Amino acid sequence: MSDADPIFSAHIVYLDGSAVLRLVGELDLATVPVLRESVDNVVGPHLRALVVDLSDLTFVDVKGLRALFDARQTATAAGAEFELRSPTDWTLEVIRLVGLPGFEDAVENRSGAPVS
Repeated sequence: MSDADPIFSAHIVYLDGSAVLRLVGELDLATVPVLRESVDNVVGPHLRALVVDLSDLTFVDVKGLRALFDARQTATAAGAEFELRSPTDWTLEVIRLVGLPGFEDAVENRSGAPVS
């Protein structure tokens, strides 16, 4: 988390060729650059999967959803699988309402089953 933006942070943990990116706080127009930089730092030829943990995300707007969609595109273009893990009910509802094509396929609910 930077001093300039205490309302959002992205924490990365590497595990067996995968990266888990845990988002904390509010993902919006002001904080999207932090997510984009984090994704750019982890995606590469040896990454098997990018998992974005949304359990601590307290807010997301349309720009934030677009950045998550772009993260999916970046990961899959590099040959990595992509998953959105543990969205809050509110975040899941926003994802459903916006309806980005094919995006719900990347979302897993708290039980680990794909959201339909």
